[in-house]
Amino acid sequence: MIVDSNLIIEIKDLYISEDLGRGDKITEDIFITNNKTIINKIINPIDLELQKAIGLIDFNSIINSSVYIYRNFKFDTDEYDPLDLLNEYISYIHGLSDVFWLIRDNSVNLGNGYLLFIADDNLNVSRNKFYILKSTSDSIVKTTNFSRSELRIVRSIFQKYTRDSESNTRQYLNIYDKRNSRMSRLFYLIHLTRSTKNIATKIVNYASCFETLFSTTNFEVAHQIAERVAFLLEAAGNKRRTVYQDLKKAYNFRSRIIHGGSLKENELSELESLIIKIDKNLRTVVNLIISDFESYKEILSNSESIDEYFHNMIFCGNK
Repeated sequence: MIVDSNLIIEIKDLYISEDLGRGDKITEDIFITNNKTIINKIINPIDLELQKAIGLIDFNSIINSSVYIYRNFKFDTDEYDPLDLLNEYISYIHGLSDVFWLIRDNSVNLGNGYLLFIADDNLNVSRNKFYILKSTSDSIVKTTNFSRSELRIVRSIFQKYTRDSESNTRQYLNIYDKRNSRMSRLFYLIHLTRSTKNIATKIVNYASCFETLFSTTNFEVAHQIAERVAFLLEAAGNKRRTVYQDLKKAYNFRSRIIHGGSLKENELSELESLIIKIDKNLRTVVNLIISDFESYKEILSNSESIDEYFHNMIFCGNK
């Protein structure tokens, strides 16, 4: 049976001051909006049947959310299971929420997702939520403000570098398959890093992010990564040395943590300060790669080209 359906996914911990009206396009027919009038056309605040189908608490959560993803589309209930279809869209939009990190540190999260349709004169509601709680680098969940112009940047990056919804749902099942690039693995690790509030786990994952991009050996990895990132981000001088030292500290923490060590109270405070700087450096690196993606795609395609790139940079002063 072909049915007309409405998809709604709540976006949490995100505030956009400008009225998005009908919404900004994520894809051709998926929109993000903060306009209550648009959502009220889909979720009528006085629709008692809908309230009963969804449940009053979740119903109030929808109508009180500040930002939404929505789509109106048709699908064949004989071909697609509604819950499976909803889960694909939730997974897809989780990818969008991760792209906000490229603008600034944040804890943009997803609330519930709903797929609503009428079949045989009955209202059908599929509902789900992936229990992933993303936090800032210092493990805080808070609302972050983004402008509409920043949202446009997020959309542009997402549309350009993210796979279609079907493959995006499954891309993490075997992320270390050789067919997946270093960048694919990087975004998976960024997702993991933002999805834990434990700062020890975060620093382990941050180190893995840098390693996934630039490591080409199992020998003196900490020095190799710290040196390469320092040369990539800063000119010669104190700033370059600071980046190097911060990453070396991060690797020292990582080594102790993954080998069963514990951290003293004063070391936890040091780690909390360090992790904010590491997060900022990683974001700068990723944005640098995206700014010249085709060139870096070639550089990151194999270990030999990565070595050549950094050897030229370190020993010959070429960038």
